[in-house]
Amino acid sequence: MAEILQQELEKFERMVLNGEIPCFAIYFIQNGLLLKSTNQKIEKEIKLPEAFMNTLNSYSYGVDVIVYRTIDYSCLKSLINAKVSVEKMIKNK
Repeated sequence: MAEILQQELEKFERMVLNGEIPCFAIYFIQNGLLLKSTNQKIEKEIKLPEAFMNTLNSYSYGVDVIVYRTIDYSCLKSLINAKVSVEKMIKNK
């Protein structure tokens, strides 16, 4: 599931780099995350397992929204990348 989230974030990053959207934000919702362009034209809801959401909520305690190209985004992306790496290592074991 973390890999799907990673791929969706990369899609939104490419849209910003290609000038399709000005920026995007990540909203913490009940069962996952909502990726939404700042011009409100594009959004993607990503359902996540409860355990992963608990980790994200603990890691980002008190944060309701994370905007692309901020320190919070970099930290969130690092956490997701680490989870993807661990999942791949476990899978290949």
